[in-house]
Amino acid sequence: MRTARCLLVLGVLLAASSCRSDLAPFAQPVAVAHEPGEDVYLVAGSQLGVDGAAAGYVAKVRPEGAIVDRGWLEHGQRGVTLQAPRGLAVHGAVVWVADGSQLRRFASQSGAVLGPIAVPMAAVLHDVSVAPDGTAFCCGLRLGTEVLGAAVWRVGLDEAVEVLAQGAELGNPQALCATASGLYLASADGGFRLLDGKGHATLLAKVDTGPLVGLGRLPGRDGAAPSWFACSTGDQALYRFDLQGGALPLPRPLPSPGRCGVDARRGRLLVPLLGVGRLEVLAP
Repeated sequence: MRTARCLLVLGVLLAASSCRSDLAPFAQPVAVAHEPGEDVYLVAGSQLGVDGAAAGYVAKVRPEGAIVDRGWLEHGQRGVTLQAPRGLAVHGAVVWVADGSQLRRFASQSGAVLGPIAVPMAAVLHDVSVAPDGTAFCCGLRLGTEVLGAAVWRVGLDEAVEVLAQGAELGNPQALCATASGLYLASADGGFRLLDGKGHATLLAKVDTGPLVGLGRLPGRDGAAPSWFACSTGDQALYRFDLQGGALPLPRPLPSPGRCGVDARRGRLLVPLLGVGRLEVLAP
């Protein structure tokens, strides 16, 4: 059986017994994504600005650990608006950021502002993911007549936004991953779900240890099926899921995990740790 390996971060190779990276410090990192064009990791988070209001940022980090630009995108700089980013995705030459009730977009190389997409009736967005065909999806809480409800929105290539699914059967999704075969959700009720193109949700697996907040899909090697991973804030653990209902906790504590990303080129899972302000880089 394969065991987890520790990776080189910030120029430091950690001992195999610890399996902990120390890519720090980041101010409240909440999401991470791999930008393959420049081959860098993008880390999103937020901190209090000089006026006491939330100010978001996106930093650039090389896979070996060197900080390229800690403030590549900063709220209030060069026309950038980023108040409290939660989700992050990269598709082609565009970086997508779920920020409040908006999907903000930036050029992946220059950081140029490409313009936001407002999500109607959204109170707060938790995550964003883009399918191979360019269709974007986001999840979060939707304003209603009396209470907030969970919802998943679909954004077409024409930037038209529609509600794909909503309601308690979603389990309050916190993270999502769009693939050619469907949209996968990790939810606050501990559920790992598949959402089809008509908005029908199928529960694939569930853990009873608390909310799932991050979801990552690593491609299989040598023809093997992809591996699915999700982070739980309940027991601060990383779980490996399979599509037949299995959920295996891995022996690797992750304090205050955020929305994870994947470096498919190197077979790495990237997990921001909100509570300790660092990025965990794992090869499960």
